[in-house]
Amino acid sequence: KSGVNAVGSVFSTSFSLELVPGLYISQMSFFYGAGGSGSEPAVQLYSGGQLLFTLGLDECSGTGFCGWQAFEVPQANLGANLITKVTFLGSENKVVYDDVFLSTSPIPEPATYGLMLLGLAMVAAIGRRRAR
Repeated sequence: KSGVNAVGSVFSTSFSLELVPGLYISQMSFFYGAGGSGSEPAVQLYSGGQLLFTLGLDECSGTGFCGWQAFEVPQANLGANLITKVTFLGSENKVVYDDVFLSTSPIPEPATYGLMLLGLAMVAAIGRRRAR
């Protein structure tokens, strides 16, 4: 990772990415660099404005920048939780994030489930009719 387009907080301890309504995060990975002990890198995952998970990331020992570390958010933290916002945390000027990858999926509307159930009912009815 080059760090050319890396993002970090110089005068703040966090920054956030929020999806447009109707989408959720289905997969997420990134690289991060921590500036030694006390850097406190972490990621918070939200659904509908409610904090669901805080994932602490490894700090490296020492006092300087320790290089890039890859991290993929576990599917158990994404999946059915409909994550719509991510907040990246870290001590001021001690944590940088690079190559943030987000894969998004649409949130199914209730009408989608209704149509799916109607289709399954029709298939069952046709199968029952043929069995007679």
